[in-house]
Amino acid sequence: MKKTRPIEFKEANGTLRGVGDVIDLPVYRDDEEVISCWQIPFWKRVKLLWGGRVWLRIKGKTHAAVYVDTECFE
Repeated sequence: MKKTRPIEFKEANGTLRGVGDVIDLPVYRDDEEVISCWQIPFWKRVKLLWGGRVWLRIKGKTHAAVYVDTECFE
């Protein structure tokens, strides 16, 4: 099964570098927030439509404040 993956987007102005098995993450970053964009494979979109759940996993010992949505730059 294909994985959800971060993708390049036109507003991106930086990259958070991955270490080890963590891939690089294109981001838009300013003094107040960091935004990334993700591509969801077809079958995961179907599962999301019917299940309505999104899981967020952060590798590390802390968890930053996050916001997950389908709209960019609201």
